[in-house]
Parts: sequence; C-alpha cells; structure tokens
Amino acid sequence: MPAAPTTIEGVDVRHRYKSIGRRLFLNLAWTWVLGAIGAAMAINAWSSTMGPVVTEATYRVLQQVQRLAESQQLERGLGLIERQLTRVSAHSVDAAMLLRARGTAHILNDDLPSAIIQLEACVRLSALPDTEQSQAILDLIHLYLALSNPVSALHWLDVWMDQGGTPDAQVEWLYAYSHLLAEDHLQSLAAVGRAIELHEGPPPEPWLRLQAGLAYELGDLKRAAATVRRLLVTYNHADDWINLSSLHRLMHDMPRAAATLSTGERFGLLQEADHLLRMVQLQLMAGAPFEAATQLEQALNAGLIEATEDNLKLLSRCWLLAREARRALPVLERLVRDHNDIDAQIQLGLIHFEVGEWESAAKAFDQVLPRVPAERRPDVSGWLAISLEEVRRDAEESTR
Repeated sequence: MPAAPTTIEGVDVRHRYKSIGRRLFLNLAWTWVLGAIGAAMAINAWSSTMGPVVTEATYRVLQQVQRLAESQQLERGLGLIERQLTRVSAHSVDAAMLLRARGTAHILNDDLPSAIIQLEACVRLSALPDTEQSQAILDLIHLYLALSNPVSALHWLDVWMDQGGTPDAQVEWLYAYSHLLAEDHLQSLAAVGRAIELHEGPPPEPWLRLQAGLAYELGDLKRAAATVRRLLVTYNHADDWINLSSLHRLMHDMPRAAATLSTGERFGLLQEADHLLRMVQLQLMAGAPFEAATQLEQALNAGLIEATEDNLKLLSRCWLLAREARRALPVLERLVRDHNDIDAQIQLGLIHFEVGEWESAAKAFDQVLPRVPAERRPDVSGWLAISLEEVRRDAEESTR
C-alpha cells in the first residue's frame, strides 16, 4: 500500500503517533524494573499452592538490583544478575526472571537490541506462569515498536494470541500501531476501530486521531468526519474544528464547512490567525463573501490578524465579491500607500471608473501607468484615455 502522508488540509495527523513510539515505550522502563520484582513476589505467593518457586536468593538479588537501578548503578546490578544466573537452573523460573531483569537494565542503558535478546530468551524458556509469560511477551512487543520494527512486533502479537491471550483495547492498539508502522493502513484502521470499541470510557485521544487520519487517507471521509466530531465532543481542540470544516469542504458541503468554523469561532476556540483566515477562505468558497469580509475586518481591527499585504488583498477581494466596492476603497488605498501595490492601484481606478468618478479614476491610472507590466499597459492606457476624455467633457459642460 502506498505510504502517502496522512494529513487533513495540511494538518499532520500521523507523525504524532510515530514520534510517540520510542519515547512512550522507553517511559515504561521503570515499570518493567518494578515489574520484575513484583513478578517474583507474585510467583512466590502463587507457587505455594500451584507451581514453581523463585528462590529466596534470586528474590534478594532482584531486590538489590532494584536499589542499584534507583541509584544509577546499573553495572553493579548487571554483575549481580550474571553471578546469580550461574547458580540457578538454566530452565527455571529464576533464570527467566533474571533474564527479564537483565533486559530491563539494558533498557535503562538505552540498549534496546540487547534488551530484546534477553527478553526473547526469557520468553522462550516458557518457565514463567501464564500471566507473567503473557506480560513478558507484551513487553517484548513494546520494545520492537520502540525500534520501529513492526514485523517482529506483529509476530509476537500473534504468538501472544496463540498462547491464549484475549485481545483487549490495549492489545488492539498495539496491532493498530504495528500495522501503521508497516504501512498497512487498512489493517491499522480496523485494529484501532476495535481498540476504540473495546475501551471503557472515552477513548484516548491518539487512538481517535489515528482513526481519523487513516480513514481520511483511505478516502472514507464520512468516517473521518464522524471521528473528528467525536474528538470535538471529548477533547474539543481548535484544530479539530479546522479539520472537520476541511472534511466537509472535501465532501463538497461548503455551507457546513463554513458553519463548522463559525461555530468554533463563537465558542471562542478559533482565535489564532491561521484559524480565522481558514474560516474566511471557507466562507468565500461557500458563497458568503460579505460574512467573510466582515469577519476578516473585525479580526484585523482587533489585532487578531496581522495587516499584511496578503491579508489586506484578501479583505479587498472579499468586499469586491460582496459588491461592496465603497468598503473596499480604504483597503485598496492602504495597499497603495503602505505597499505600493500595482494591482490595488489599478483596482482603485476601476472602482472610480465604474461609478463615473473620472478625475479620481484618471489620477489612479496615470500614477500606476509607468509601473504597469507591458501586457497590461494597453488596458490601463485605454481606461486612462477614457477617463481623461470624460474629465474634459465634464469641464466643457460646466463652462456652458
């Protein structure tokens, strides 16, 4: 499947998920350290009636390793693990827990490949109780995702399932993330949908954003819009009003696109310049130039949008499309005064020309003619000639 960028109208909705990989999964390292100790405690409690025992010596070693990790003495901790591994059976629960602890130390040293080797060795022993074996496999999947290795992550997810794992929301999210890294967007969309359905309570924001982005990329605009609406209901971020409006525009529903942005603006969420400008542009496309001009003028007057040459041109265009030439005049005059804009000066002349204000028209055309590009000079010269002729006639009539 092609790896097209996942964006909605220029808003990236996928890079956030790839970027969380290493940071998110490495943040679990301390959880794994404590998990190794906690697992030993749990196995001891469990083993009194049901199975094998972690020896007291191994338990004490794991406690020491925990304390050394907390004081940033990982090398000493690794040494303790190495010595204890020589004293226990190679296929025992003790060996499995020590391998897991050694992998965790490598994680804390940011040596993920070595951590994977240790954790895979731990899992392949199959010496842990079912619950701890299942968790160790999930930890291994996290490591592969942290290294952006979706093929291995998917392999171990399948192993986890084959060993009796019951998929829950978090596991489906791991499937979704793995398929995303593998550029299998259809499978990723299906998995994140299952994750969202299985999750109790409001789904995490990244899950919804991934679903919206993938639906958009796969051309399912209605599903993308439904997910963005869910994001608005749950998290209500300003960018989502922009995204939802853009999706309506892509579905050729211009009135709804403009109304969506207007609603966001009324809630006070769209106060940044790019939000307001997007709203103005969508109002123009929806055939509401007067509303667009009014909104833009208010934003400029309030200082919410900078009075750049482009923004002033947009305002003058809005007023002209709304057939409000008089309201466009001061904007065009400012463009001429502040930016020496040729097009604005020509437009000034034409406004005066169309209402028969011949002297003002002639002045505008005469001032701009020396700077007009060659291909436009015949038109401007013609308008100037007509304006001067009308000025002459008016003068003659006034002397009769």
